[in-house]
Amino acid sequence: MTSERDEGGGGVEPLERAAWVQAVVAPVGWLVYVGLLLARAGSEPVVSVQYWDLVAWTIGGAVVVSMVANMVLGGSDGTKPDPRDREIDGRAQQIGNSLLVAGALAAMVLAMFDVDGFWIANALYLTFVLSSLLTSIAQIGFRRVGVPGW
Repeated sequence: MTSERDEGGGGVEPLERAAWVQAVVAPVGWLVYVGLLLARAGSEPVVSVQYWDLVAWTIGGAVVVSMVANMVLGGSDGTKPDPRDREIDGRAQQIGNSLLVAGALAAMVLAMFDVDGFWIANALYLTFVLSSLLTSIAQIGFRRVGVPGW
């Protein structure tokens, strides 16, 4: 399914291209975080390692990489979102947010059981990444197949 907005992007709309970028960058950013965390820990338990700076830098880095990748791959075509775009975005956000709520509940359960803050923070970080990935997958699917009716 293509639209008049496909020009210049190899048949991919700018909003779908942005979803693809996010679907790649979010999990790769998290994997970089895990790699850096494990390298920093060495032979020590990961719970004893300072991690907040790695979280901040990898999230910030993922944001910058996403922005640069979107610009390099064609950026926006300058058109305003139409009703189809808004419906796709809204439905995809609902799907991603459902995972976000589940992850927040999991973090609350961890806190209720007095689990170390390291695990709570990492559960939340992973939840954000998976929610972003799920939202991106839904956006790509809705753009290619269409939004299902109720």
